[in-house]
Amino acid sequence: MQEKYIKDFSNNGFVLVKNLINYSLLDDLKRESYESLSKSKSGTWKANRVYNDYPYFLFNGPNIFGVEYPFNYNLNKKIFGLISKIKFRELLLKISGWKNYKTSLSRLHYNPPFFNYSNHWHRDFGDYSLNSCIQAVFYLEDESGFRIVSKEKNTELKKYNISPNKHIAEDREFALLGKDMFEEIEAKRGDVLFFFSSLLHQANCLGKRLHYHIRFEESQETEIVDEFNLVKEMRPEYEIKKEDLQQYYKYNDSLKNEFFRIKFFMKYFLPHPRIFFKNMTKKKNDKNTIFHSTIWQRFDY
Repeated sequence: MQEKYIKDFSNNGFVLVKNLINYSLLDDLKRESYESLSKSKSGTWKANRVYNDYPYFLFNGPNIFGVEYPFNYNLNKKIFGLISKIKFRELLLKISGWKNYKTSLSRLHYNPPFFNYSNHWHRDFGDYSLNSCIQAVFYLEDESGFRIVSKEKNTELKKYNISPNKHIAEDREFALLGKDMFEEIEAKRGDVLFFFSSLLHQANCLGKRLHYHIRFEESQETEIVDEFNLVKEMRPEYEIKKEDLQQYYKYNDSLKNEFFRIKFFMKYFLPHPRIFFKNMTKKKNDKNTIFHSTIWQRFDY
């Protein structure tokens, strides 16, 4: 089976590894991850991302999209010990061909059961030829919808006016690609997805998700600290500084802000009208999705 994973990654630039996390470990990791999420919602953890800022009363706090520094002991003292038990190092080195790596990013992603979510098409690194960075998704819940354009299909992006080599242009970030252009990942709890960060991909889900989003970078260092080889800022003992928190979501439960969140929430039940009217004057391959991050999201394809 490992040889198949290596071959699939070589051919496609991504591979979904089945049941890499055993169920007993998965249950513990899932329980502690929800504890971390609860702390983030309460406002006691400040390093959070909120992409769709819906009313607080719907979620008993902000609609948390991502929890930063998820391995930090000040957030949860058990997470890093648990997730370090997942044995993926040997497979990651074989599929990548690297001698070693470091983990430069870790984040806990969440989406509530009722709401759909779709990020824009993007490459985490602009140069398609970059093979020194791999991202992984450690699934704690069943999840479907993540979309990725394989190495084989990458050059065909030109017919959609998308560069096959560089960052996608802003007006094509929600491009309505043909279904033959991408793979949609159907993952079960315990699976792990590995993919080159330079491949065009889109976070997309219908309802609940809970997973760890990890970035590995090739390293020439020979020291092996643990399964992750975390950079200093990602280490569980790292003391997060005030300046580290400047980029993250600022809690504000004033009536004025709640009013604007209610207006934003109402848009969830509508298509994107500006995109709809622009599509009317565009050729088929230049159209953009009109239902992303709305209750109608499944009808974009």
